[in-house]
Amino acid sequence: LFVFQPVQAWRAPGSVAPPHIVWPASNPGGEGGQNQVGWPVVQQAGDELAVRWHYQAKQTKDEAVNVVMGSVGDLDGDQKGEFVVSHFIKDHWQLEAFDLATGQTLTVATAANWTSDGKAGPLLAGAFAEGQQTFFVVSSQVDRLVVPFAPLRLVRWQRATGFSTAAELGN
Repeated sequence: LFVFQPVQAWRAPGSVAPPHIVWPASNPGGEGGQNQVGWPVVQQAGDELAVRWHYQAKQTKDEAVNVVMGSVGDLDGDQKGEFVVSHFIKDHWQLEAFDLATGQTLTVATAANWTSDGKAGPLLAGAFAEGQQTFFVVSSQVDRLVVPFAPLRLVRWQRATGFSTAAELGN
């Protein structure tokens, strides 16, 4: 089973540089060279696309990724590009935020800090922008194969504070 993920691009406002393009893939069931769980971040360089940074799972059968439209861009209004992904690794889902240009890990929210029992982890279900802030709809999932209608939370991400739920935001 090959899961097509949305390809997304972002360029800083006013920049003439080519946009960074995120091309995620999650195919943990393929044979040999068909195994692909990860994402390259590429940028136009002359006539070709150059890989700026990437993540490639070492054990593709044990990992999966999930990306939604709206999870790449200036997610918190600071004029810097970010990328948020759900990543199934070490037997649970977690949210990861990266600097889009460098690949630096900015924040990770694991199952241990997502639910009181530490079993259910965060899985991206959707995203929307309100003003200059992006909000994520996130479901709490226990297994790699997800169930529909799992509990949902509204989450935002900021470089300064990481992930915050609507309850933490006072809503």
